[in-house]
Amino acid sequence: MTTHGAFFNIFFFDIRGVVHYESFWYKNNITTINHPPYSPDLPSPCDFYLLPTLLKIFLIFIRIGTFFRNTQKYSDSLYLLSEFLIQVTSEIF
Repeated sequence: MTTHGAFFNIFFFDIRGVVHYESFWYKNNITTINHPPYSPDLPSPCDFYLLPTLLKIFLIFIRIGTFFRNTQKYSDSLYLLSEFLIQVTSEIF
């Protein structure tokens, strides 16, 4: 009972906190809004195929950026990167 008692005390402590908040909201006439069934800021499964491509583009950006930062102007490397991104995205879409 002592080993399980600590677990149940933590478990019941969490439940008492929820009841306390609900009674506070009820006493002060605070209305609560339920969560939507889905959250629009979470990525949908159809977007997951883009993640490997975006990761490749990001890694190429790091390589191109560090290479061109050491050899020529950084703005030139950003221009080359933008041209590359236009080419890659036109192939994807």
